[in-house]
Amino acid sequence: MPTAQPTGVALAVGAVAIIQLGVALSEPLLHEIGPTGVVTLRLVVAAAVLWPLTRPSLRGAELWPAIALGLCVGVQTLAFFAAIDRIPLGVAVAIEFLGPLAVGLAGSRRGLDALWVAAAAAGVALLTLGPGGSGLDAAGLALAEAGQAAAA
Repeated sequence: MPTAQPTGVALAVGAVAIIQLGVALSEPLLHEIGPTGVVTLRLVVAAAVLWPLTRPSLRGAELWPAIALGLCVGVQTLAFFAAIDRIPLGVAVAIEFLGPLAVGLAGSRRGLDALWVAAAAAGVALLTLGPGGSGLDAAGLALAEAGQAAAA
């Protein structure tokens, strides 16, 4: 029996699940070492794990694109962790998904997709503007948006 190739959707869902698990496990450290400490720890551990697995050759390599990508990821991660230090994790994650959702909608040709995006936007509005969101920190909301903008 041949094995099925993983689909893009399965890979995307798996990646998001792993990222969210990492964030959920990192979140308790925020109160001890702060957002900058958590981001530094995450990036150092990621580099320590990936370096031996990929063994990149640095000779003759064009490093500027990799450095630029690393800086963008660092800024995005720092903004996100600074946001969840101020607002609930679920609200920050919902705001973070607005950017990729907009990109998906821009590439869509079906009207039903716009309906789903509108439903997601309404959910984010309820989280941030509804009764539970009235006490949300404005700086935390701005940091979540900045983290999502850095990803784009």
